[in-house]
Amino acid sequence: HTVHKSNCRGVETHWLICAQAARRCSLTPAQVMIRWCLQRGCIVIPKSVTPARIEENAQLGDAPLSAADMKSLDALDEHFVTHWDPTRSP
Repeated sequence: HTVHKSNCRGVETHWLICAQAARRCSLTPAQVMIRWCLQRGCIVIPKSVTPARIEENAQLGDAPLSAADMKSLDALDEHFVTHWDPTRSP
């Protein structure tokens, strides 16, 4: 899956769920999305040209997101695919 930071900003409800998880975990919304991806077993390559943001993205702490936060974030999936999946080729 490809996750873009806009996934945490697009729809107001999505933003609210992401922001609430961020507050509970003392993380930024971007860090929450990175942590969510990692906990789902995805490879994450955050993009930023701002040195401070690159450093911030790396500071995820040791605590995983709670099962409740993971479930809430999983429910935001709109099945928007932004990459080619070779397992689904004819």
